Amino acid sequence: MFRATQLSDEEKSQLILSLAEIVKKGGNGRNIVHFIEPAAVIFRWAGIPRETAQDIISKAIEGLEVPVDLESVKSYVFELYEMPNWIIKDKRAALAEIADLGGEEIAKLWQNILKIPPPLEISSRMSEFELRNLNISLSWLIPNLLPEYGVVVLAGKGGVGKSFLALHMAKCIINGGSFLKLLQCQKAAPVLIFDKENYLSILKQRLELFDPEGQSQLYFNVSMDLFLDQEDTLEVIRDEIADLRPALVIFDSWTQFLSKTNENDAIAVNNVIINLRNMAINFETCFLIIHHLRKNLAFTTEQIDELRGSSALVNSVDIVLLLRGLHDRKALITVKNRMAEPRDYAIRFGIQEGRVVYEGEELPRETEFSETAKVAKAIREYLTLQNRPVKRSELEEVLEASSATITRALQYLLAMGVVERVRQGVYRLKQTELQL
Repeated sequence: MFRATQLSDEEKSQLILSLAEIVKKGGNGRNIVHFIEPAAVIFRWAGIPRETAQDIISKAIEGLEVPVDLESVKSYVFELYEMPNWIIKDKRAALAEIADLGGEEIAKLWQNILKIPPPLEISSRMSEFELRNLNISLSWLIPNLLPEYGVVVLAGKGGVGKSFLALHMAKCIINGGSFLKLLQCQKAAPVLIFDKENYLSILKQRLELFDPEGQSQLYFNVSMDLFLDQEDTLEVIRDEIADLRPALVIFDSWTQFLSKTNENDAIAVNNVIINLRNMAINFETCFLIIHHLRKNLAFTTEQIDELRGSSALVNSVDIVLLLRGLHDRKALITVKNRMAEPRDYAIRFGIQEGRVVYEGEELPRETEFSETAKVAKAIREYLTLQNRPVKRSELEEVLEASSATITRALQYLLAMGVVERVRQGVYRLKQTELQL
C-alpha cells in the first residue's frame, strides 16, 4: 500500500548499519550489485525518495573494505529507480533476499521500519495449520465494496452514473474521506484512472464539480492505444502502476481495453482477469472495471446475468456491483462478493454550491429471486412434476402470478433452453431437462 515514507534519523541509521552488516557478511569478493539491488528495490517500493536511498546505500558502503566507486553506486541506484521493468523482483522477493543475505533479524527490522509485508512461502500443498499461520489478512479501501487488493466490476446502463460514482470513490480514497457519507475509506492513497470513454473536456468539467482546487494524487491516462490483452501495452500499464503505486486503478470501460479478445470468449476473458488478479496481488492494488449491461436480454432473472459478455468475467472477479436507477435515487447493488457479506445502498446526489454531493443509506437486501425468477422456478418445478405438456391457461390457474409475469418467465425459460413450445400456448420441459 502506498505511503509517503519519511524516515527518522534513527531509522536511517538502523538501515545504514544493517546494510553494512549485510555487505560484511557477504564478503568473498561478491559483486556489490548483489547487495545493492534488493535494498534499492525495497526502498523504491517503500516510497523512499531516490536521493535518500542513494545516501543510505552509500553510507553503508563507506568505511568498508569494498573496492567500489561510490558515484557508480549512486548511479546504479538511480538506474534502478528509473528502470521500467523493475517489478520483475517485487518487494516480498527482495525482502526474502535481504533475509538470505543478512539474516531474519535484519529482514524483520527492515520490514518494521518500511512497513513491508513479509514474504509468503506458499506451496501448492499446505496443511490447515500452515494456512492459519500465514501472515495475511483482508482489509478494505471502502468497506465491503473495494478491497485493498482484488478485481471489482461496476456495471450499469449507459448514462446511469457509473463513471461519476467511480470518481466519487477515487476522491474519497485520495482524501481518506467517507464514501456516500456512510463508509469511511481506510487509507489516503493515489488513484489512477485509465479512461477511454470520456473526452478531456468532460473529465475537466466533472473534476471541477467535485473539487475546484484539484488533487495531486489523482492521475489520468487517456491513451487510446493501451489494451489489457496485448503484452506490449500491458507492460506500459504495469509500468504506470509501478511508478505511481496507486491504491485504486480504474478502467473505463472494460471492452474499450480489449483489442483482440471477444468479450464472449470465456477462456480469453478469464486470461485477462488472471493477469489483473496477479497484478492486484503484486502491486497490492484494487482494480475497478467499469462495464455495461446487455441490451437484448429483457427477461433475465438473475441480476448477475445482465452484464454483457461471457460469464467468465463475473465468475473470475472478486466483487460485482450493479448501479441502477431507483426513482429519484440510484441503487448500488452487490450481486457478488466473495470477500464479505453483500450489502446494497441507496444513493442520492446533487449539486450544492457548485459541487457534487453524494449521500447514501444501506438498503435491505433483496430476496434471492426477483418475481420473474420465482415464477420461472415455479413453472419449471410444475412441468417437472406433471411430466407432460401444459397449457398456458393451466399455469395461470395454478400459479399466483400476473399474466405479464408468466409471459416474462416463459420467455426467459425458452431463451435459456429449459422449456420448449409444443404448439401455440402449450409448453413442456426439454427432454434433456427431464433426463437430468
